[in-house]
Amino acid sequence: MIFLPTPTDPRTPLSKILHGAQSIGKDVGTVTNRLARMAVAKSNDNMRFPKEESEGLYLFIHGLWGHPTDWNLYRDRTASQYTFAAPHVYNKGNAPLERAAEPILRMVKEYLQEHPGKPVSIIGTSNGSRIATYIENNLTAEELRGTSLKVVSIAGVLGGTKVVNRLGPLLRIVRLNSKLIEELKWQSSVATNLMDEWQKKQKLWQERNVDVQHLFIATREDALVRPIKSSLPMNSSHKIYHGEAHMSVVDAALNDVFDWLNKC
Repeated sequence: MIFLPTPTDPRTPLSKILHGAQSIGKDVGTVTNRLARMAVAKSNDNMRFPKEESEGLYLFIHGLWGHPTDWNLYRDRTASQYTFAAPHVYNKGNAPLERAAEPILRMVKEYLQEHPGKPVSIIGTSNGSRIATYIENNLTAEELRGTSLKVVSIAGVLGGTKVVNRLGPLLRIVRLNSKLIEELKWQSSVATNLMDEWQKKQKLWQERNVDVQHLFIATREDALVRPIKSSLPMNSSHKIYHGEAHMSVVDAALNDVFDWLNKC
């Protein structure tokens, strides 16, 4: 089994209603804030890290139709001696997984070559979590020799989502890439292969004594990632939020993410 069994929801019916209403308000605020940030943000499509001294890499990967400014609060928490990177994902993520992930994978490999042994933390949200997983799957034990790798997935659509299965042709109206639509379906072949490769990689890391750790975060009010277990693979640390929506959970998880990163 790749994913956790669907977690039992201990809340009362009233609590579920209140948390649902709370999450809607929070996501409206998140969208409003994103538009305001994007309006003043400077374009930065540089896909290479600086080569100066760095004590480690913090790489943040936004989701479908997201923006690097989605990680502004995380940037402010990243210590100055570390390299902070929040690149623009190709075509805002509206592309097949490999096309979106390969440029960022090359960045990570270059960083590992130029800063051997320095810790690398990769944090992705939504579709960005698929990219983070793809990157991990395509790194080798030799490349990670002496390096600790930490991967955080927030509201990840790792197993696909039944929302895409149900919406079907409607997604083409909003110009969602046709190959991406197929990839994002619940338990699609791409999703299954991605997580099968991830499981194999965990065995390899253990056999080769490579320091790789994971944190998976989900929210019960996620209207886009269904079922919730799509965000929660087995045998890893995980946290489930209440009253947070698909986008608002990113900022809500800030303290928990950094607490986990600092403890590992």
